[in-house]
Amino acid sequence: MQVIFAFLPFLTILITLVAAWPVLAAWVQMWLLLFLCFFGFKWMTFYQQQIHSRQPLSWMRVFLYLFCWFGMDAKKFLNPDIRLDKPEPGFGLWVIGCACTGVFLIWGIPRIFQISDYVQACFAVAGVFYLLYFTLFQWSSLILRYAGMHAAPFMHEPFLLTSLSDFWGKRWNMAFRQLMHDFFFKTVSISHGPHLAAWLVFFTSGLFHELIFSLPAQGGWGQPMLYFMIQWFGMRMEKTKWGRRHLKRKLAGKIYAFAFLILPLKLLFHDPFMYKVIVPFMRAIGAH
Repeated sequence: MQVIFAFLPFLTILITLVAAWPVLAAWVQMWLLLFLCFFGFKWMTFYQQQIHSRQPLSWMRVFLYLFCWFGMDAKKFLNPDIRLDKPEPGFGLWVIGCACTGVFLIWGIPRIFQISDYVQACFAVAGVFYLLYFTLFQWSSLILRYAGMHAAPFMHEPFLLTSLSDFWGKRWNMAFRQLMHDFFFKTVSISHGPHLAAWLVFFTSGLFHELIFSLPAQGGWGQPMLYFMIQWFGMRMEKTKWGRRHLKRKLAGKIYAFAFLILPLKLLFHDPFMYKVIVPFMRAIGAH
């Protein structure tokens, strides 16, 4: 009963979404699924920390953790004794630049260039990443760190990657990485080894993207999963004798990583998702 009560907000949103699903546009379904997953993950991490915490939690910190920060490290964020260094002064300017880039990619490109719906959708997806991952999520970290909280950045300079493992393990979407590490990788790695644990993390990521991309689009099934299986294979190859011999130089590691990340990207952002979800979303926000 206690567990059911703990996840009652998540279950309430899920039931509401299921009831309203048939009348919702595909792009609305996508955003609601994202919100549902995010809120569910947040609540899971908070509930786990609440159970194991030996000191009373500040409800102001709980509110900020649940609704104002996009990370998943509840243990450090909710502990008033753990802080991060304040960001460098140039960090805020970089975030503003990312915001301008995102706006230009979504609303500027279609007005300047005559391009196909698919290409517009590609720019829109990139713009959304800039506005969310590199702007909103980073701004929340910036403000909360200045307030003295352990709000780690959502991204760690992903374009400076040195390898595929470096990208997925230390730079891209640190919230999801933290979640997977705490709930899957750490436990499975101890009992079955790191290779199976890494495969499970990428498999879970594939399922998540099938839910967010393929379900609203009602098509493209299996392609996001294949993309993340390719990422797992690429990381596995880095650990082989061949990988250690040929990819230890930074330039070779970068080229290898970018090839695995970019070349199969169309599997992740497949045609049904782009045409049935992103293009209607662009029309709805006046970007088409």
